[in-house]
Amino acid sequence: MSEIKPSKIRIEAASVCQLSCPSCPNTSKAIHAVEGSGLLKFKDFQKLIDENAWIKEIELSNYGEIFLILTCWK
Repeated sequence: MSEIKPSKIRIEAASVCQLSCPSCPNTSKAIHAVEGSGLLKFKDFQKLIDENAWIKEIELSNYGEIFLILTCWK
C-alpha cells in the first residue's frame, strides 16, 4: 500500500480567539474538547515543513484567530 502524501493541508495555528462570534463553536468552548486550546509553536511548524516537502499549500486557520499567532512567532 502506498503512502498518502497530500499537497494541501489545514492546521490549527491558533485555537484560541478573543472574538465572540455567535455561530462559532470557539465562543461556546465546544471546539476545545476536540482540538484543545493553544498556539502552534514556530519550531513545530518548521518541523512539519521540513519533514513533508510534498506539501505545497497550508491553511493556517480554522476555528481560531490567526492573527494571534503572528505575535508569538516574532
